[in-house]
Amino acid sequence: MKTVHLTKNKISNKGAFLLLLQDQCKRVQVETVGNNISDDLVSLLSNRQNAKQTAKLFLMPGEYTSRKVSPLPFTAVNLLLQFLPQLPNLQELALCVSYQGEEEDELTDQLYEVQPPLKTLKLRLRDWPFDNMTRLLTLILQQFPLLEVIDLSGNDINDEVVPALAQSLGSCQNLKKVDLSHNDLSERGDFLPPLPNLEEIDLSHNAISDEAVPCLLKGLGLCQKLKKVNLSDNKLSDVGELIAAFINLPILTRVDIEYNSISDESLPAIAAWLTVRPCVEEVGLLGNRFSAEGVRDFVRTMKGKAYQWFVNDGLLYDGSQADVDESVESGGEDVRREEQQWERLRRCIFRIDVKVGRLTVWIEHRSNSAQYHSITLDLGRPFS
Repeated sequence: MKTVHLTKNKISNKGAFLLLLQDQCKRVQVETVGNNISDDLVSLLSNRQNAKQTAKLFLMPGEYTSRKVSPLPFTAVNLLLQFLPQLPNLQELALCVSYQGEEEDELTDQLYEVQPPLKTLKLRLRDWPFDNMTRLLTLILQQFPLLEVIDLSGNDINDEVVPALAQSLGSCQNLKKVDLSHNDLSERGDFLPPLPNLEEIDLSHNAISDEAVPCLLKGLGLCQKLKKVNLSDNKLSDVGELIAAFINLPILTRVDIEYNSISDESLPAIAAWLTVRPCVEEVGLLGNRFSAEGVRDFVRTMKGKAYQWFVNDGLLYDGSQADVDESVESGGEDVRREEQQWERLRRCIFRIDVKVGRLTVWIEHRSNSAQYHSITLDLGRPFS
């Protein structure tokens, strides 16, 4: 027998792994089209010769014309880990695991000796209690110490999970990129262990507050290869301490702290950081609580030029002159030019790009907040 036809049934990804682990199925072609199985597993069942060449495995849920691929159940995680050694060249795994609350003991903490040299892991956890979430994170991340990219976004990870999260991430010392966006991190910042190779971290769309900053900056300071940090859409108001941490990151090139609650009082510290770290190329400050005066003073301090975004020759304010205040005091044409520039900047209700050399800072002020909101309701958030 060379082919087994199991098409158009209700076999799930769990059933597919049970088939893949059977010795008999290694010697036959198993046709499973029309079941509730991910395409990558259907391909492996029909041609086991593909296993050695498989570099990506996508096991995310999805709705299709004639089938529905559900998340992998909690009870099938060990089946997955038993099978993965048959994919010796696997580089990327995208996995969604659901928890139904039963058969908890079926998830063992066994470490499998041989696993593929996985570099990228995208993990989604559906409806998980926190104790079980920490257990699964620990188990899976310990299996793959060579990981370079991990995406844990959108998993409702909160402060209760932080100790296990830090320990799990710490077992992957090759990590270059960590995505913890769209979770519920708030007051604890000690989720970031020393990761000497980390280049990029995304912490956007959490609830990270000023209380988390002392521990967070300690973690950031131990990641000296960081190039990109995203803290947008959080609850930060005082970033003075964070800026001190950024100063100590020698190759940092991009920082996003958009849509927080940062006010004018933080702008001098931001300007001081950007002055001593000329390697920084992009900084996102949209959606904070800056006044028009604060933005103008920032442009002056940076000795930069402010442009209206997406407008050709849209110079709003030139702060590159050595001594703007002295020019104003001299009277005449300089006064009129300063007044015209200030009026243009004050009236601009969209994104402003402040340029200094190769650095671009995108910022906005809310001096005309009522007019701003009435216009942007239909346009949505300004692009960055």
